[in-house]
Amino acid sequence: LQALFAETLNMPGRAVSFEYRSQHKNGEWQYFEATGNNLLHDPSVQGIVVNYRNITTRKQTEQALKESQDRLFSIITTAPNGIIVIDAFSRIVLMNPAAERIFVCSAAKMLGNDLSVLMPERYRNSHHQLVEAFGDHGVTNRRIGRYETLYGLRTTGEEFPMEAFISKYEMNGDKFYTVTLQDITERKRDEDNLRRRAEELQQLASVSSGLRVAMNVSEIIPLVVRHAVDIVSGQFGTIYLLEEASGNLASPGWYSVEKGEDIN
Repeated sequence: LQALFAETLNMPGRAVSFEYRSQHKNGEWQYFEATGNNLLHDPSVQGIVVNYRNITTRKQTEQALKESQDRLFSIITTAPNGIIVIDAFSRIVLMNPAAERIFVCSAAKMLGNDLSVLMPERYRNSHHQLVEAFGDHGVTNRRIGRYETLYGLRTTGEEFPMEAFISKYEMNGDKFYTVTLQDITERKRDEDNLRRRAEELQQLASVSSGLRVAMNVSEIIPLVVRHAVDIVSGQFGTIYLLEEASGNLASPGWYSVEKGEDIN
């Protein structure tokens, strides 16, 4: 209060405000806002008028809001998934560190850019249509596509499969969209390997079944060759046999996965 009086004395005719806290007799801290007005020059007052009000509730609300914002910031910055927030015009307004790592870029350089710059060109038109439709429908949460068909584009030019979710919210009448995404390159690779392995086992089982009923080498060779061609996604394959009489290598024919396409 002494500081308020000193400052007010030096500023006649102007109001000076500041905040301070005081400890109540019950031990609780109370916050106040004091406003001093130098009216010494006013003949009807000839003094310094000080008004104050209790702003404890406001300060507690501000503190709670700050703590909430700090928690949200901590969640966003430490989230393992990429998080990107865009406005109604698809401009990037927030990008968390995980998204920076996924797209190999810095948030500072991406802010204000259209989100489509992080997508392969073939998806950009459909992206804008999707965002517009999503905003008009008023849906609050939905999944965008499947990871087999949804791809992102790193700033290095590399495409990668990803899984993404989008949610919408409004602030002061403006629409914003939060995109939560995950790079699923490793998962996709593992799934492809498992599927390929299952197909190979199925083919092997088919070949094994055929070999059990094969009567001679001429019946075994097509089965083995077709299996090998299918594994390497080839067109034709053959096996060369050594002729005992001439010592030459001879092929019984070229075989494809489909029997009707063999070359004999």
